[in-house]
Amino acid sequence: MVEANADTLVSLLTIVALLASLSSAIDIDQFLLKIKKPKGILIGLVCQYGILPVTAFFMSYLFSLPPAIAVALVIIGTCPGGAMSNFWCFAFSADLPLSIAMTTCSSLLSFAFIAMNGAIYIPILSKGSTLNIDWLALGLSVAAVLVGILIGVIIAKYHNMKLIKFMGFLGTATMITILIWALVNVSNSNAPLRDSPPLVFAAIVCMNIVALALSFGISLCLKMKRNSAVSVAIEASNQNAALAIAILLLSVDSGYDRDLALNVPVIYMLTNILFVLCFGLILRRSGWLPIDWEDKTITLGKIIQQWREKRKQGESNEE
Repeated sequence: MVEANADTLVSLLTIVALLASLSSAIDIDQFLLKIKKPKGILIGLVCQYGILPVTAFFMSYLFSLPPAIAVALVIIGTCPGGAMSNFWCFAFSADLPLSIAMTTCSSLLSFAFIAMNGAIYIPILSKGSTLNIDWLALGLSVAAVLVGILIGVIIAKYHNMKLIKFMGFLGTATMITILIWALVNVSNSNAPLRDSPPLVFAAIVCMNIVALALSFGISLCLKMKRNSAVSVAIEASNQNAALAIAILLLSVDSGYDRDLALNVPVIYMLTNILFVLCFGLILRRSGWLPIDWEDKTITLGKIIQQWREKRKQGESNEE
């Protein structure tokens, strides 16, 4: 059972702050349009809750991974979309309203799909070990995501640019803090990353490739806009590592095996950062993913471009 301590409160507030900062940048009309036309959302749900868990199970079975690691791989594979996907869509000028809509829908449906996939795959992989999901902890995490999105949408509705820019700064700072915390926590663990079997890294790489390539390919085949296809691919491959860590902490007995299992979400998060970073930079640098100025949603690319234009205008006025 989750405890009402300072660590739990900080974790929940961090989730709320991150989602509020990112969702405050959306254009409300565009967001509602994504809900009414759920093509991208459905592709993401199929990949996140269908393809990824199957891939995780297949990799665990094929590589004969230890039960604790195999269970962790399935847990991270069946978690809802992570908040980092919203950050990447903001950073690469992809379809942020679609990303937020996908995060919201995957979070709302996480109870059903985590329960279903857990019931299907975990008994096969656990080989006699027990794993009890703390539904209260999961519910609080999902609630924090939804509260953050609600706060952000309210801010977006009033469209106060100073507040929106502050929220953008808050989101970036929060994301950096999360990454630093994850790295520090792993370095102090009884089972450092180097203790993880090499096949764990191979399995996670395969999961990222399958999720990115399949969702991106399906989106393009269904003739989605380029920035929307990129958002679907990023969202479908990015899992909520923090939620996976919370579930493992609350449901696996403490000890070396749990520390080893906790490495899996961290490895997945770091691997996904590398994949998405390369994916986004290649598309942006090649010119395949230009900034969509018709979309009123504020993105990092638009902020940088506007800053550059103001700077040039200021230099011209000085001359």
